[in-house]
Amino acid sequence: MTASRRVTFATAILVLALCSDRAWCLSPEARDRDARGTKVASEQARYRDALEEFRYVLSEDAAHAPAGVSAAQCHAALGELQPARDLYTRALSLNLAPSSVLTVHRELGKIGLRQGRYEDAETHLGEARRLARRDAEIATLLG
Repeated sequence: MTASRRVTFATAILVLALCSDRAWCLSPEARDRDARGTKVASEQARYRDALEEFRYVLSEDAAHAPAGVSAAQCHAALGELQPARDLYTRALSLNLAPSSVLTVHRELGKIGLRQGRYEDAETHLGEARRLARRDAEIATLLG
């Protein structure tokens, strides 16, 4: 993973963690594991270890959107596109912050392109474009 992708990944995880009002519904252990997973993924790029932390959080609260999106990002970073796709899709049905909705649609669009699901990719990238008209990456992906 390139340095710019790591920064993007770390920023997305941080935004998700900060924007979650559900984080306070978690047990202290789950909050600690969520924070540890975020740190391990964003600072050390140890995505497999981070996934274990996010899975713990999701086992306690399956509707914890930030952990679901963070787990999806870890799967995507590991090249595991279908689990990432499944988690991102599930996250869209949860209470996501607007910036997270944009992230999820953009990432689903990228996964769709990589999987050859072009109509699906276009749908998600179109929604991301609607949410962020000036985003150059989304414009480029829509090409």
